[in-house]
Amino acid sequence: MVLMRGARSELLPSAAIACVAATWGVYWLPLRHIDGLGLPGAWATSIMVLLATLALVPGQIVRWRRLANGGWPLLISGLLAGTAFILYSNSYAFTSIVNVLFLFYISPVWSTLMSRVFLGERISPIRVAAIVAAFGGLAIFLGENGQWPIPRNVGDWMTLSSGITWSLATIVIRKYQGPDADPARRVNGPGAYENTFMFFGGGLIAAVLLPFLLLPDPIGALPPVSDFGPYLPWLVGLALLWWVPSQFMLMWGVPRVSPGRVGILLMAEALFGSFTAALFSDEPFGLRQITGGLLILGAATVDTLVVRSEIAPRQTKRIQPAVGQ
Repeated sequence: MVLMRGARSELLPSAAIACVAATWGVYWLPLRHIDGLGLPGAWATSIMVLLATLALVPGQIVRWRRLANGGWPLLISGLLAGTAFILYSNSYAFTSIVNVLFLFYISPVWSTLMSRVFLGERISPIRVAAIVAAFGGLAIFLGENGQWPIPRNVGDWMTLSSGITWSLATIVIRKYQGPDADPARRVNGPGAYENTFMFFGGGLIAAVLLPFLLLPDPIGALPPVSDFGPYLPWLVGLALLWWVPSQFMLMWGVPRVSPGRVGILLMAEALFGSFTAALFSDEPFGLRQITGGLLILGAATVDTLVVRSEIAPRQTKRIQPAVGQ
């Protein structure tokens, strides 16, 4: 009975994370559309992050105590998570869609190892199998013509760095806001709203810096303010109707799910992304991509459905005091 309650407790946040991942899988479409209109993706990302941050300021003023109670863990997690997404978003302009998707989704490996080191979580056999499947899928995707599946350009390196940075962010969030965190911190500390606000606030720093690092003429790449008419509906819509709600769902779900599982659930984006890339871009999508995708889907499915091996040790430990009374 305890195991069933534990499984159900992670079902809803797991579903929320998976839904966010699915929408991220098609994010490249509007981003490349905006770039095609004449606004570089790096600047589009900066503007959208700024709009999202400003939209959250009024609500955060009301909740300022919870923001202040977050302390340095909230600041660090916001900087890490925001920077991870900015790196990920900008990498679409410098490498292929499938490279972005699958180099990022090696992140369960980092999450699992970091969970062991920083959280003391046991690496269960089912997680080992999921990692092996993920590595196998990645090798198939990037190992074309016998090449080693390693980063080959700045976009690949940005994506790989994004996955590592994101894994670190999930560890910090889980440690200080998850089910095993200090109860007082969970009650009076930051919630999903504060995490979302700091995600955009922390990401804004990277979003402003990256155009100057990636574009040969960053200022000249910006169109005149009078020519922003075609871009505004896309920028405002993506920032306020997609980014803010999706990040709120993600930041609500991440503390309630183990970091390794978060990384694997987010692999759903790779499937949606590769499928839409096959439909709407010139990128190849054949047997190699299908095989790699099935391996990654298998890893995500197994880790999501077979939860007993990880829930049992945590739940048993929690009920011991009550049993002894």
